[in-house]
Amino acid sequence: MLCDRTIRKLLDSGKIGVDPLPTDECIQPASIDLRLGEWFISPWPQRLRFKLPAGEGVDVRPGECLLASTAETVRVPRDLIARVEGKSTFGRLFLQVHSTAGFIDPGFEGQITLELSNQGRSHLNLIVGAPICQISFEWLDGPADRPYGSAGINSHYQHQYGPTEASRLPSVEVIPL
Repeated sequence: MLCDRTIRKLLDSGKIGVDPLPTDECIQPASIDLRLGEWFISPWPQRLRFKLPAGEGVDVRPGECLLASTAETVRVPRDLIARVEGKSTFGRLFLQVHSTAGFIDPGFEGQITLELSNQGRSHLNLIVGAPICQISFEWLDGPADRPYGSAGINSHYQHQYGPTEASRLPSVEVIPL
């Protein structure tokens, strides 16, 4: 896993991309804090896509789920993978930042969709622009031959902007409540 010194060096060289990088303080000992973006998708009771300005809050009730995205666009080079994790403060409020999709392939470029889920008993007001998750990086043993976005590997989410709903798969049927 990369430390802050290596992360800074790779950011400065342009090998890792995080745009815009809000402040130097967002670089943690082994990760970069990413902020909550302005677009949201509420899937229930009906699908609703909405935008909130920076500084405004979105209320996530107990048991409620939302798709959101990072404010930053991330670019992962061919010889690294990345992982997105929730910040511990939100974890202690029982906010799940992603269900299972915390792994980011080499070659990915775009905003990261967050699967927000309030697992607690209290309403949570999440502020657009606040640090909500962190991204860490790990070296591969060599550059990927077919990085994310390559032809033939079904890279559904390359260059996504804002929260992106699941691609429809023939083996999965979504039945609305």
